[in-house]
Amino acid sequence: MSVTASRSGAPGNRSRQRGAVAIMVAFFLLMILGFAALAVDSFHLFMVRNELQNDADAAVLAGAGYLFTPASSTPDFPAAEAKAALAIRLNRSFRGTLTEGDITSGYWNVTDGFQPLPMTPTADDAAALRVTVRRGAEGAGNSGPVELIFGDFVGTDVLPVSASATAVVVPPGVVYPGGLFPIALTRCLFQNFWDYANNNPKLDPVTGDPYIFRIGSAYHYAGCSAGQWTSFKLDRNDTPTIRDLITNGNPDSLAISDPTWLEPGVKTTIYGYTNDCSAAGDRSCEFVTMPVIITDDVETHSSTPVVAFACVRILRAEGGSDKFVEVQMIMGCHIDGSGGGPYYGTTLPPKLVQ
Repeated sequence: MSVTASRSGAPGNRSRQRGAVAIMVAFFLLMILGFAALAVDSFHLFMVRNELQNDADAAVLAGAGYLFTPASSTPDFPAAEAKAALAIRLNRSFRGTLTEGDITSGYWNVTDGFQPLPMTPTADDAAALRVTVRRGAEGAGNSGPVELIFGDFVGTDVLPVSASATAVVVPPGVVYPGGLFPIALTRCLFQNFWDYANNNPKLDPVTGDPYIFRIGSAYHYAGCSAGQWTSFKLDRNDTPTIRDLITNGNPDSLAISDPTWLEPGVKTTIYGYTNDCSAAGDRSCEFVTMPVIITDDVETHSSTPVVAFACVRILRAEGGSDKFVEVQMIMGCHIDGSGGGPYYGTTLPPKLVQ
């Protein structure tokens, strides 16, 4: 008797196996292509958003630099917004020129973050600007939404992308070399002409401008009308030193709570040198930052702590019998340093906070 063996590897079975493998390969290939497409589009979206973030950062820093100017007694939000809008249009996103953005003025503090206008700022609030740049609805500005290269794999051909940036201007706690003019204002004198409640110069009701007043030596002006030449951390009471400091500013960094040397003196040539500097039209000389000191006694040769840094406009100086420097408290002095002090009209360059 003969028996015929059954084979599981018959031609029909092998064909079915090959068909199943082909389906699995096609399925996995489709998955691989989908992941590859997702990776390509994700990277593309990342690049576009990173580009928009750089654009928003640049625009908000450009605008925030105009929040305070010597011509204004309050934050100039319209000027800052106009500069930010102009800066937006100077940037690009994925080969397309940007045309618009959302620009919002307000104030910022570490507790509440950005607070848009209208609001009443407190002493803890810093003037701020926020810029948001979008590539949104199709047909809108900034070249519309971002087109996906492999949109069919994710079910959409386009996606919106946006980026925001907030910048503030803050007062200095430390002023780097070259930032200060060598006259120390007494805190008492400063309080006469600065509105602490609103962080603005007090305004003359007749002119509507910041008060014009004189800073004079204690030999000629008493109490809250007195100021004094300072040689900062260097104790040098001579005319060449003070004249050099008028031209070049503080030789070392000066921080709040650091002592600064008061150098009593009424040399006519120093006042004349100050007047020449102001009259020359050099804005770096005319609009200056002076240290505010804790004491009201400036007649004694002494070293006394600094409590703040104030923005002052020098109008003229007189070295005759009166010997004074005529000034206004203003806003808008920009100096190099680091943050941490009260706001008396002087700010550091704008910085990003969000």
